[in-house]
Amino acid sequence: MATIKVVSLDMEGTLVTLTYSHKVWHEGIPDLYARKVGIGFREAKRLVQQQYDDVGEARPEWYDINYWFTRFGLSDPQRLLEDYGRELAIYPEVKATLQRLSKDYCLVVASNSARDFLQVMTKAVGNSFKTVFSAISDGGQLKTEGFFLRICRETGVTPAEVVHVGDHLEYDFHAPRRAGLHAFHLDRSQKTSGDSVVKDLEEFEERLNELSAISTQRSGD
Repeated sequence: MATIKVVSLDMEGTLVTLTYSHKVWHEGIPDLYARKVGIGFREAKRLVQQQYDDVGEARPEWYDINYWFTRFGLSDPQRLLEDYGRELAIYPEVKATLQRLSKDYCLVVASNSARDFLQVMTKAVGNSFKTVFSAISDGGQLKTEGFFLRICRETGVTPAEVVHVGDHLEYDFHAPRRAGLHAFHLDRSQKTSGDSVVKDLEEFEERLNELSAISTQRSGD
């Protein structure tokens, strides 16, 4: 069993709450669109949501703020992202846990969020990460086996030397598992349970340390 060297973490729903993105997508963009076309906010929000639904979250462009600004005829998405930076909220255990993990592992972010969002979020979370990977911005795709294998190649490790954690069952658990990585499903709602389910990053750290101890022991046998 290979020694664990890299810890890969999802961003939204894992390190930061969904509040920031929700405000950008469902308040900021509708507000800009309402002012652009001269309609009320509620009507603009309905029309914008209709466009979101038409595309759907299974398509990469759904996550791309530049795509939506072009589609709605808006300008300067970076300003909107920075203006809503005040809405960023980090889960309480995150900073201390990352500080501890960074002493023993190489930390990377692996997210479906566009790099524009990630630049703002990583500033708030801190500089514990060696690299930030955006599936959408870097490869025009969602998190797939290929995406996780690319992370392994670029960090110079094998899949068996990487552990990923995140809150989306498909993108953060099944996809990395299919690529050969270790993976944990983060369920902060605690509606699910199992050997590969954790309720927060502190529990993830405990499970990671157990896994790392086993891998180190077996690699030394």
